[in-house]
Amino acid sequence: MAKTYRLNPCDCLFHAFDCQLKQHGYPGAAMFLVFDVVGPLDPDRVREGFRRAMQAHPTTMAASVISFWRAWLYWRYDGTPLPPRYRHHDLADCADWEATVERLTQECFTSPFDPSRPPLIRLEHYEGPDNRHRLCFIFPHSWGDVEGAQYFVAEIDRLAADDPAPYPDYLLEDHERVDPLAEYGPLRRLRMVAQVLRASAHQAPVHKVSLLDSLPERPVASRRARYLRRVWTPEVMARLRDNARKITPPGPALYSRYLAGCVLRAIYRIHAEHGRTLPSYGMMFPMRLPGLGRRPIPGNYLVSATLHVSPERITDKRTVLEDVNRQLGDFHAHRVDLASWALLWLTTKLRTGQYRKLIGMLTRMQPFATGYSFFNHIGPPLERFVGAEVTDFWAIGVVSIPPGWNPVFVKFRDRITFLVAWPDGSFPEDVVQRYADLIEEEALGE
Repeated sequence: MAKTYRLNPCDCLFHAFDCQLKQHGYPGAAMFLVFDVVGPLDPDRVREGFRRAMQAHPTTMAASVISFWRAWLYWRYDGTPLPPRYRHHDLADCADWEATVERLTQECFTSPFDPSRPPLIRLEHYEGPDNRHRLCFIFPHSWGDVEGAQYFVAEIDRLAADDPAPYPDYLLEDHERVDPLAEYGPLRRLRMVAQVLRASAHQAPVHKVSLLDSLPERPVASRRARYLRRVWTPEVMARLRDNARKITPPGPALYSRYLAGCVLRAIYRIHAEHGRTLPSYGMMFPMRLPGLGRRPIPGNYLVSATLHVSPERITDKRTVLEDVNRQLGDFHAHRVDLASWALLWLTTKLRTGQYRKLIGMLTRMQPFATGYSFFNHIGPPLERFVGAEVTDFWAIGVVSIPPGWNPVFVKFRDRITFLVAWPDGSFPEDVVQRYADLIEEEALGE
């Protein structure tokens, strides 16, 4: 018997955005998780754990369905068990494991992904010499966020055991919905939407003009995505920590606030190097919905603040960080996070055609100045996977039209992986490399 799972307003947004990006010829809104593990790792046990995890979480085998009348996303599972999308690549005799696995990971990242065809999660397992492995998980952003995907990987580990431990009590089942606005009635939700719209009306505009206009020749759109990756070692992290503590205003989330300011400064500098001064420098600052509590594995529970800095204040990093701190403080103090969720809820009340036109309008307003993400591993963190030790973890996604490069910082234990993703061909690689260099200069320089 078929089952449907009605997911949340944020999922609907990512699904519609995925469709719009592909219509414009860009990569869709897919997410990419990578785990490096060391130790004996039996492919048959991984495949069996993956199969059991899919059965325990049927949304992974569901097809996406949009309501005919309303713009609400459903996952529809017809009850047919599907084999896992799992491929094992034996590279144990590879002479240059590091270079080979990096090339294969990049190729895996660029491969197309259709979120309408289940199963929704794909796993590429590269096995190298000396019991070294890389696991690449690819899934549509409309299915879930990085936090939920990590919990799904933990489910594979749990269910691969001969005697699996009970389902963790800090997670909800897939069918259990989380409504952050449950205590608010429709009238209160509409007032919250009005609050967001009033705040947006008084907010400094975020400049949407593309850096592409400054380049000699505008490249064509590409459905292939690329990324660059750099690892900040514990020694580099010590310098980052010292720099952040010197000039970041007191408060929580030291690294994410400091790095947000550094990215804004890099935006200013990359535009300046191409002869452009903007009326306002801005970026999106996504975050987990505060106070969420227990959650199911599938679903996105993200809200985003839009940070902006004037040309007069962008030239000094200390004033940039003061503006970032103030705007994030206001975002939380006035519960703009819940108000933003209310706005997403309201848009799903539109008819499907109206909703798609709205998302299309937002897409045409792209390119955004930039995106930004800062991820941590889940708690409790995934220390082992099917018996092997997890030695590294990072994640990235492509959800923006250029120059909405998506700089991503992933903290794992005592280091950070810094990544930038972009649609292949939209920029010369040296421009992307320069942007990454500027971010590192701002974050790690004296």
